Amino acid sequence: MPLHRSPINLLLSLWLLAMFVTGAANAGSVRVEQGEIRQNLGRHLEYYFDRSGTMTLADIRQLPDSAFQPSHYDIPNFSFTSAHVWLRLKVNWQAPDRSSYMIWQQYPLTDHFTFYRPDDRGAYEASLTGDQYPFRQREFPVRAFGFELQAHPGQTDTYYFELHGAGTINVDLQLTSINQALADTETRHLLLGLYYGGLVALLLFNLVLFFTLRESIYFYYTLYGVGLGLAFFDVNGLAFRYLWPDTIWMNTSFLVFVFLSMYAQAQFTRKFLNLRHEWRKLDWLFLFFMACNLLALLAVFFIPDHFLYPASQRLAAVIAILSLLAGTGLWIRGYKPARYFTLASGFYVVGMLVYVMQNFGVLPTSVLSNYSVQIGSSFELILFSFALADRINHMKDEKSALEAAARRQLQEHNQTLESKVHERTQDLLKSLRAVNEKHEALMAAQQQLVQSEKMSSLGGLVAGVAHEINNPANFTRLAAENLERDILRLQDFLHSLTDENSDPELIKDLDKRFGRLEQQLSLIHDGTRRLSLIVSDLRSFSRLDESEAQIARPDDGLAATLNLVRAQYGDSINISLQQDDAQTAGFCYPAALNQVFMNLAVNACQAITERARQEGRQIPPLGTLRVHTRCGEATQDFWQAEFHDDGHGMDDKTQQRIFEPFFTTKDVGSGTGLGLSVSYGIVRKHGGEILVESVPGQGSCFSVRLPLKQQAIASLDMAAEPKDITHPGEKHGTV
Repeated sequence: MPLHRSPINLLLSLWLLAMFVTGAANAGSVRVEQGEIRQNLGRHLEYYFDRSGTMTLADIRQLPDSAFQPSHYDIPNFSFTSAHVWLRLKVNWQAPDRSSYMIWQQYPLTDHFTFYRPDDRGAYEASLTGDQYPFRQREFPVRAFGFELQAHPGQTDTYYFELHGAGTINVDLQLTSINQALADTETRHLLLGLYYGGLVALLLFNLVLFFTLRESIYFYYTLYGVGLGLAFFDVNGLAFRYLWPDTIWMNTSFLVFVFLSMYAQAQFTRKFLNLRHEWRKLDWLFLFFMACNLLALLAVFFIPDHFLYPASQRLAAVIAILSLLAGTGLWIRGYKPARYFTLASGFYVVGMLVYVMQNFGVLPTSVLSNYSVQIGSSFELILFSFALADRINHMKDEKSALEAAARRQLQEHNQTLESKVHERTQDLLKSLRAVNEKHEALMAAQQQLVQSEKMSSLGGLVAGVAHEINNPANFTRLAAENLERDILRLQDFLHSLTDENSDPELIKDLDKRFGRLEQQLSLIHDGTRRLSLIVSDLRSFSRLDESEAQIARPDDGLAATLNLVRAQYGDSINISLQQDDAQTAGFCYPAALNQVFMNLAVNACQAITERARQEGRQIPPLGTLRVHTRCGEATQDFWQAEFHDDGHGMDDKTQQRIFEPFFTTKDVGSGTGLGLSVSYGIVRKHGGEILVESVPGQGSCFSVRLPLKQQAIASLDMAAEPKDITHPGEKHGTV
C-alpha cells in the first residue's frame, strides 16, 4: 500500500511534519573526522519512493533534490510497502588520510538491499545483498549487512541505497570505524548469547518437568518458547548465518516459527487458566483464532510472503491481547494462578504492541522498539515459570484441600458405615441371641424330654421292680405271721398236754426249740420290714404320680434318695443327713429333684472312692458325705441343700465347665457327661441355682438353692390330710 494512502502512514506523515516543524529534522551530509566513530545515519538520510519498481541508479541521480524527502528518525521505518525505497546519503570526509570505515544495516530481514558507492573515477559500484540471496554473497560473514567505505579527505561523497521486499522496510544504518564495528559486533553477540542461553536453559528445565510430571501444559510452554526462540533467531539474522546460509527459501520459516509459537501460546493460555471450565466463551474465541493460526501456518507454503507478514503480526497482537484479557479477568474473579500469568502476558503484550506499531509506522523505530518483543518475551517466560510454580503450589493447596475434604468425607462415611455396621451387628447379635435362646430352649426341651422319658422308663422299671419285690415280700410276711401263729398254737397245745408227771427236761428242750423258732421268725419279720422300706424308697424315688409341679417336701425325696445311695455306698462311705426343717414344702417337680439329689450324691461318692483309690486306701470308711438342708432364717423364702464331700476336688478350669453337656472327668465308658448338665437345667427350671466350691485334694461342696412361695405353704396347711411320705422307722438326722 502506498505510504500516503494508508491511514496509519498518514498519521506517520503528520508526526514527521510535526517533528520537522519543531526542528527535529537535521537532514544533510555527515561530517567524518579523524578517530573512532559510531554515527547513526537515520536523520542524515533522504528517501524517495519508486512505486513502479523499475527505476535505475541513473534515473534516481537525475531526479531533482526536491524529489527527495528528509528523514526525521534515527531508525526510519517505512512499514509494509510494495514500492522500492531509495535512500541518499552524503558524507563529508574531513579525515586526514584514506582510512577505511564501515556502513552497517543492522536490520537483517531486508529481502533486497543494494548499496551504491562511488569509486575514484566517479563511477558507482553496486553491492547486492539481502536475505533473498546466498549468505556467501555478503561482503562480511556476519548476521547484519556490512559494507566498507574508503575515505576521500576533503571530499563529499554521495551514496545510494535501494531497499524492497515483502516484509517491513526498516532502515537501521550506522557509520562506524573498523575497531568500533568489531566492538559493537562482539557486544551484540554477547547480549544475544545471554538471551538465547537463558532461553535454552529455561526450556530444557520445563521439558524435563514435562517428561517428569506428564502434564501437557509444560509441553506447550516448551513449544511456545522453542517457536519464539527460533523466530527471534531468524529475526536477528543468526538462523541464516548459522543454520541455513545457502538455503534461501528457509528464510520464510520466520513465519512458520511465528505461527507455531502463537498456537502454542494460545494452547498454553487455555490449559494454564483452565478456560474450558473457568471462562467457556473466551475458550471458544481462543479455539477460533487457533484455527485461523493453523490455516495461516499452512498458507505459508502457498501464499506470497507480502500477504502473510502483516497478517502474522496482527494475529500475534490479537492472541497476546486475548491472553492478557483472560489472565486479567480471571485474576479479578479470584483465580490465584492468574496473577503471575497476567503480569507475564502484560510484558509480552506491551513488547508486541510496540513492535507491531513500529512495523506499521505508528511508533518511531529505535533499538528498544526493535528488541521490544524479545525483551517482553524474556520477562514473560521468566514470569511464566513463576506462574507455573505458583500454579503447582495452588494445585497442591487444592489437592490438600480436596484430600482434607476427602478425608473428612471418608471419616463421615466410615462413621456412617461403622454406625450401620454396629446397627447391623446389634441386629445380628439380637438374632443370634434369639437363635441361641431358641436353641437352648430346644436343647432344654430335648433334655427334658429325654430325661422325662428316662425318668418315666426308670420310674416304670423301679415301680415294677418294687411291685415284684413287694409281692413275695407280702407272701413271706403273711406266711411268717401264719407260721408264728401256728407255732404259738402248737406251743399252747403242747403246754396243755403237760402235767406234774411230765418230764421237765423235755419241756425245757421244747421251749428252747420254740425260742429258736421265734428268733428265726423275728429275722424273717426284720427282712420283710427291710424289703418294705426298700420298696417304699423305690416308690418315693420314682414318683410316677409327680411329673407335674405340685406342693411337696424336698426333704422327703432327698431322704429317700440318700437311702438308695446308701444301699450301694453305705458300707464304705459315711453318709449323713442333717435337716433343719424337714417340713418345708413348696411348688416343685419332686421326681426331677430326686434325680438332682441322686446325681450329686453319686458324684460325691464316686469322687471319694476315686481319691481313696489314688491314695491306696481300701479299709472303710473311705470318706464322708455330709448333706445339710436348711431354709431362709426370717422369711423362709428358699430351701437349700448342701452336699459336702472329702473327695479329690476340682481346679478352677474344671469348675468352669462341669455344667457343660457331655463334659466329664471320668474315664471313657464311665460317664456320659450329662448328669450335672441335666441337674443344672432342672434347678434352673425351678428358678433356683446350683453352686460349687472346690479345692483340689480337699473336696467339694455343691449347693442347691430353690425358691419357695408362701402361698404354697399356706395351700399345704389348708389341704386335706397329706399322705404319709415318711417310712416306718425313718429318723431325721443321721442316716
